[in-house]
Amino acid sequence: MLFENLLDKIGFDNEKKREYFKYQDMIGDKIEVYSKKYMCENMPMSEALENIHKFKSENISEYTIDLVFLLNSTGFLYDEYRKKGISEGIFINTMKDILYKVNECMKFKGIFGTFVVGWFDGFFKLDRLGLGRLQYDICPETEEIKLSKYTINAGDFVLGCHIPSAGPLKHELCMESYAMAYNLFKDRLKDGILPIKCHSWLLYPEYIKVFQKACKNIFKFISDFEIYNLNKQEKFEDAWRIFYTDYDGDTDKLSGETKLQREMREHIKNGGTFGEGQGVILFDGKNVITQNKNGKDIIN
Repeated sequence: MLFENLLDKIGFDNEKKREYFKYQDMIGDKIEVYSKKYMCENMPMSEALENIHKFKSENISEYTIDLVFLLNSTGFLYDEYRKKGISEGIFINTMKDILYKVNECMKFKGIFGTFVVGWFDGFFKLDRLGLGRLQYDICPETEEIKLSKYTINAGDFVLGCHIPSAGPLKHELCMESYAMAYNLFKDRLKDGILPIKCHSWLLYPEYIKVFQKACKNIFKFISDFEIYNLNKQEKFEDAWRIFYTDYDGDTDKLSGETKLQREMREHIKNGGTFGEGQGVILFDGKNVITQNKNGKDIIN
């Protein structure tokens, strides 16, 4: 069940709307049966996907089927939002991630659809919300995290932050998002502080010089975090996020159309390593108060 006027509200242009209705007409009501089972009868997403993938053919990709499944689930999801008293504005903002993932799929795979359907389980089970520019997982912390002057204990309320590919990562929009999250979950905070945790390739310290030169918005974003854990990778697993292609070791094949692409190519050519980091922002309702929060401190 597609939520009324959802495609317009989340920003589908006329071409994307035509594509959706074309494939929806091809499939008919076969997928909505499993959308309802998934949303209303607790069928695991994996089981629903196993059933709907039987409908793929030479004319319709598995990625497209996954997208139609998600869109057919949005009406049922909104019913859950309404029951829990969550505003339609938050619902629409959260569902915009469907558009972002369609754009990524079209750039990376050349297909109208999504190649990360499992990611949406968090949204459709109401464990993840979009608040302004950022998205947040809603869950208590499962382990102790010791920061410079603050400790997050197991069981404390923490939001897990995700950065959708929704355009420039402007610092003022991030601050607005933190404030929205703070106000929404004010009653669950300890000592008036909202810890926001992020696990991302953006927080890998060796990339900081790339962002300093190529993207001040990203640099400002990551500089608010105290990084507490790092993970090096043998392969550049996140290359597709910048170049919309996998990296096979041949740097010359990578696009250099944007400054970020050019700086990342230089990072690779100069022997730079790949990885991801985990970090925390502490937000008091108005300001980021994380102690170790500038780029220089992160590198050190």
